[in-house]
Amino acid sequence: MTKSLIFVYVIAGILFSYQQSQFPKFSSWRKAPECLWLYDKSLKKDQTDILSTSFLCGNKRGLNRETKTAYKNLNLYHLFTPSGIHLGIFYLMNKPVVKLASRLSPRISLIFKILLSIWPWFISGFLSLKRIGGMHLIKLLPINLRPKQIFFIFFSFDFFIGTFSTSPMSWTYSFLFLGIVFHTYQKSFIQFSLYLFSGQLLAAVFSYQEVYPLSFLPSFILTALFTPIFIISFTNNSLHFLRIEFLNEVARSSVEIFNFIVILTNSFLIHTFTLKPEIFTLLFTFGLLIKNKRLIFISLILSAPRIYNLPDSRARQSAYVFQNDFTFRNKIKKTKVDKRGIIKLEFKNNRRCSLKLMNYGKTKTCRFKKRRKSRQSRS
Repeated sequence: MTKSLIFVYVIAGILFSYQQSQFPKFSSWRKAPECLWLYDKSLKKDQTDILSTSFLCGNKRGLNRETKTAYKNLNLYHLFTPSGIHLGIFYLMNKPVVKLASRLSPRISLIFKILLSIWPWFISGFLSLKRIGGMHLIKLLPINLRPKQIFFIFFSFDFFIGTFSTSPMSWTYSFLFLGIVFHTYQKSFIQFSLYLFSGQLLAAVFSYQEVYPLSFLPSFILTALFTPIFIISFTNNSLHFLRIEFLNEVARSSVEIFNFIVILTNSFLIHTFTLKPEIFTLLFTFGLLIKNKRLIFISLILSAPRIYNLPDSRARQSAYVFQNDFTFRNKIKKTKVDKRGIIKLEFKNNRRCSLKLMNYGKTKTCRFKKRRKSRQSRS
């Protein structure tokens, strides 16, 4: 493992730790993404249409819980966010046009490549697309830069004067996983999958989400299988602007088959074991990647709760402070969540409580408001 990749893990860990206690922008969560490239944004007949729209636009509203859970368990939630894989497929689809333009004139070819890189910056949102486009733009400079250098140059600028201030969480995820990709894309299939899984473990340590260790292999295969599915769906959507609909059935069938494979794979995966987010599990994965027996041995010892002479639930209780459900003696009568992310609870005894919703769960304490004295008691 190179020092620059270690630097990526350390910076991502620091940023995840900082954002753990920050308040998310709840107003932006409620806004559905505006996708100018969708032919009919209101066309949502069944789950297949909604799923196809989610792949093309990133709008997951309307998907049933079973589908969302399956994609989440298999680490395929990134397919619902237009990002590097979507833009990479888009570049692949335009490769014949780029070759044709280069035969006509190098200048025309350069202008077309620049347009392919900068178009995400002219639409609102879709920060991941902007970052990929920015790195492609740096690649077009007449400077011989290695992929890792392009990655660090762009993200340094993007941190100070780019998209970090708009969405620190999105920036951190992109920095972590794109950093892993740029450092390990030449590794073997198994190593590359394990490196991506280590990034998922690092994020899970701070988001307190259980992960399926055996999901890393089918996740990589299904992501690769997504490429032709996206090409067919995107082509079918583009042809609709020309009133051409002969690909409708093919596009629907491809999405249905892909979703069936995901649901089927998840039905087997849920019967396997899960890992709770612990830093020592991450160290164990690093030990496997760099083949360090000492790190593997130490992480196995420290991850065992018995070494602290504590029961398993007690040892891991502190790691789940933010996502524990709150129990009260009195029953809750009413619950409200305002735009600032403050959960307001009203109990049957007329007492009120406010909980602040963080990026990862709720605050531990509940601030009760004092009950106002009635006019009769005052008199």
